[in-house]
Amino acid sequence: MATLARSALRYAVENNNNVQRLGFLCYSCASTSYLQIWNQHLLGHYFPPKNFTDSCWKPGPEVGVHTCSTACFTIVEEIFGHTNREAVMRGCIDRLLLFGLDDDIKTAISQLGPRSCRTIDRHLLNLVSLSDNVPLVLMCSCTGNMCNSDEVQNTTNSVNICIFLVLLLLCLIIRR
Repeated sequence: MATLARSALRYAVENNNNVQRLGFLCYSCASTSYLQIWNQHLLGHYFPPKNFTDSCWKPGPEVGVHTCSTACFTIVEEIFGHTNREAVMRGCIDRLLLFGLDDDIKTAISQLGPRSCRTIDRHLLNLVSLSDNVPLVLMCSCTGNMCNSDEVQNTTNSVNICIFLVLLLLCLIIRR
Protein backbone atom coordinates (compact mmCIF):
# COMPACT_ATOMS: atom_id res chain seq x y z
CA MET A 1 0.00 0.00 0.00
CA ALA A 2 2.83 2.42 0.87
CA THR A 3 4.48 1.67 -2.48
CA LEU A 4 1.25 2.52 -4.29
CA ALA A 5 0.96 5.79 -2.36
CA ARG A 6 4.58 6.71 -3.18
CA SER A 7 4.01 5.91 -6.86
CA ALA A 8 0.87 8.03 -6.93
CA LEU A 9 2.68 10.91 -5.22
CA ARG A 10 5.64 10.67 -7.63
CA TYR A 11 3.23 10.63 -10.62
CA ALA A 12 1.40 13.71 -9.30
CA VAL A 13 4.67 15.60 -8.78
CA GLU A 14 5.98 14.66 -12.24
CA ASN A 15 2.69 15.63 -13.90
CA ASN A 16 2.61 18.95 -12.05
CA ASN A 17 6.12 19.70 -13.34
CA ASN A 18 5.02 18.86 -16.90
CA VAL A 19 2.04 21.21 -16.64
CA GLN A 20 4.29 24.00 -15.40
CA ARG A 21 6.78 23.39 -18.24
CA LEU A 22 4.04 23.39 -20.87
CA GLY A 23 2.51 26.60 -19.57
CA PHE A 24 -1.13 27.45 -19.16
CA LEU A 25 -4.28 27.63 -21.26
CA CYS A 26 -5.50 30.68 -23.20
CA TYR A 27 -8.89 31.09 -24.84
CA SER A 28 -8.57 31.00 -28.64
CA CYS A 29 -11.39 32.67 -30.56
CA ALA A 30 -12.35 35.56 -32.79
CA SER A 31 -15.60 37.43 -33.36
CA THR A 32 -17.72 36.24 -36.26
CA SER A 33 -16.95 39.64 -37.83
CA TYR A 34 -13.46 38.31 -38.59
CA LEU A 35 -14.86 35.26 -40.37
CA GLN A 36 -16.23 37.49 -43.13
CA ILE A 37 -12.73 38.79 -43.93
CA TRP A 38 -10.48 35.93 -42.77
CA ASN A 39 -9.75 34.29 -46.14
CA GLN A 40 -9.24 37.58 -48.00
CA HIS A 41 -7.15 39.55 -45.52
CA LEU A 42 -5.98 37.53 -42.52
CA LEU A 43 -5.31 33.92 -43.54
CA GLY A 44 -1.71 34.58 -44.60
CA HIS A 45 -0.83 36.53 -41.44
CA TYR A 46 -2.54 35.01 -38.39
CA PHE A 47 -2.87 31.56 -36.89
CA PRO A 48 -6.57 30.68 -37.10
CA PRO A 49 -8.43 30.72 -33.79
CA LYS A 50 -10.14 27.60 -32.48
CA ASN A 51 -13.56 29.27 -32.90
CA PHE A 52 -15.19 32.15 -34.76
CA THR A 53 -18.01 33.05 -32.41
CA ASP A 54 -19.70 36.03 -30.85
CA SER A 55 -19.19 34.18 -27.55
CA CYS A 56 -15.61 35.41 -27.88
CA TRP A 57 -16.73 38.65 -26.20
CA LYS A 58 -17.33 36.63 -23.03
CA PRO A 59 -15.80 33.17 -23.51
CA GLY A 60 -17.23 30.09 -21.87
CA PRO A 61 -16.88 26.32 -22.21
CA GLU A 62 -17.83 26.37 -25.92
CA VAL A 63 -14.73 28.42 -26.80
CA GLY A 64 -11.52 26.55 -27.66
CA VAL A 65 -8.20 26.89 -25.82
CA HIS A 66 -4.47 26.66 -26.64
CA THR A 67 -1.55 25.79 -24.40
CA CYS A 68 0.68 28.84 -23.99
CA SER A 69 4.13 29.46 -22.53
CA THR A 70 4.34 33.28 -22.85
CA ALA A 71 1.15 35.30 -22.33
CA CYS A 72 -2.50 35.25 -23.33
CA PHE A 73 -3.86 38.19 -25.31
CA THR A 74 -7.13 39.91 -26.10
CA ILE A 75 -7.27 42.39 -28.99
CA VAL A 76 -10.24 44.67 -29.59
CA GLU A 77 -10.37 46.68 -32.79
CA GLU A 78 -12.76 48.55 -35.00
CA ILE A 79 -13.25 47.02 -38.41
CA PHE A 80 -15.27 49.75 -40.06
CA GLY A 81 -15.42 49.50 -43.80
CA HIS A 82 -15.96 45.76 -43.56
CA THR A 83 -18.67 45.30 -40.93
CA ASN A 84 -19.01 48.73 -39.26
CA ARG A 85 -18.43 47.38 -35.77
CA GLU A 86 -15.83 46.22 -33.30
CA ALA A 87 -14.33 42.78 -33.06
CA VAL A 88 -12.37 40.81 -30.48
CA MET A 89 -9.66 38.19 -30.89
CA ARG A 90 -8.21 36.06 -28.08
CA GLY A 91 -5.32 33.64 -27.98
CA CYS A 92 -1.70 33.04 -27.04
CA ILE A 93 1.02 35.53 -28.00
CA ASP A 94 2.99 32.60 -29.48
CA ARG A 95 0.07 31.80 -31.79
CA LEU A 96 -0.93 35.28 -32.94
CA LEU A 97 1.13 35.86 -36.08
CA LEU A 98 2.17 33.07 -38.46
CA PHE A 99 5.69 34.48 -38.71
CA GLY A 100 5.85 35.46 -35.03
CA LEU A 101 6.38 38.68 -33.16
CA ASP A 102 9.81 40.19 -32.66
CA ASP A 103 11.37 38.63 -29.56
CA ASP A 104 11.71 42.08 -27.95
CA ILE A 105 8.01 42.82 -28.38
CA LYS A 106 6.98 39.33 -27.23
CA THR A 107 9.15 39.70 -24.12
CA ALA A 108 7.81 43.19 -23.41
CA ILE A 109 4.19 42.01 -23.70
CA SER A 110 4.86 38.97 -21.51
CA GLN A 111 6.51 41.09 -18.81
CA LEU A 112 3.86 43.81 -18.55
CA GLY A 113 2.47 42.14 -15.46
CA PRO A 114 -0.17 39.56 -14.65
CA ARG A 115 -2.85 41.71 -16.36
CA SER A 116 -2.31 44.74 -18.53
CA CYS A 117 -4.24 46.63 -21.22
CA ARG A 118 -3.02 49.40 -23.43
CA THR A 119 -3.92 51.14 -26.65
CA ILE A 120 -1.21 50.40 -29.18
CA ASP A 121 -0.43 51.12 -32.82
CA ARG A 122 -1.16 47.98 -34.82
CA HIS A 123 2.02 48.45 -36.85
CA LEU A 124 4.18 47.87 -33.75
CA LEU A 125 2.68 44.39 -33.56
CA ASN A 126 2.72 43.87 -37.36
CA LEU A 127 -1.06 43.49 -37.30
CA VAL A 128 -2.93 43.63 -40.58
CA SER A 129 -4.91 46.86 -40.88
CA LEU A 130 -8.63 46.25 -41.10
CA SER A 131 -9.63 49.91 -41.05
CA ASP A 132 -7.76 52.76 -42.71
CA ASN A 133 -9.15 55.26 -40.22
CA VAL A 134 -8.17 53.52 -36.98
CA PRO A 135 -4.48 52.64 -36.54
CA LEU A 136 -4.91 51.79 -32.85
CA VAL A 137 -6.07 48.59 -31.18
CA LEU A 138 -6.71 47.76 -27.55
CA MET A 139 -4.36 44.96 -26.55
CA CYS A 140 -4.65 43.23 -23.21
CA SER A 141 -2.20 40.59 -22.07
CA CYS A 142 -2.06 38.36 -19.03
CA THR A 143 -0.35 35.29 -17.66
CA GLY A 144 -2.27 32.48 -16.05
CA ASN A 145 -4.74 29.76 -16.86
CA MET A 146 -7.51 31.15 -19.15
CA CYS A 147 -6.76 34.65 -17.85
CA ASN A 148 -7.88 36.22 -21.15
CA SER A 149 -11.55 35.64 -20.33
CA ASP A 150 -12.30 39.18 -19.14
CA GLU A 151 -15.17 40.92 -20.87
CA VAL A 152 -13.69 43.81 -22.83
CA GLN A 153 -16.68 45.05 -24.78
CA ASN A 154 -17.14 47.93 -22.36
CA THR A 155 -13.48 48.94 -22.59
CA THR A 156 -13.75 49.71 -26.29
CA ASN A 157 -15.32 53.05 -25.44
CA SER A 158 -12.06 53.97 -23.72
CA VAL A 159 -10.22 53.27 -26.99
CA ASN A 160 -12.52 55.70 -28.78
CA ILE A 161 -11.96 58.29 -26.05
CA CYS A 162 -8.18 57.81 -26.28
CA ILE A 163 -8.25 58.24 -30.05
CA PHE A 164 -10.34 61.38 -29.67
CA LEU A 165 -8.00 62.81 -27.03
CA VAL A 166 -4.89 62.06 -29.12
CA LEU A 167 -6.45 63.74 -32.15
CA LEU A 168 -7.52 66.71 -30.06
CA LEU A 169 -4.02 67.04 -28.62
CA LEU A 170 -2.48 66.86 -32.10
CA CYS A 171 -4.84 69.58 -33.34
CA LEU A 172 -3.87 71.82 -30.43
CA ILE A 173 -0.16 71.26 -31.04
CA ILE A 174 -0.45 71.93 -34.78
CA ARG A 175 -2.35 75.20 -34.24
CA ARG A 176 0.41 76.62 -32.03
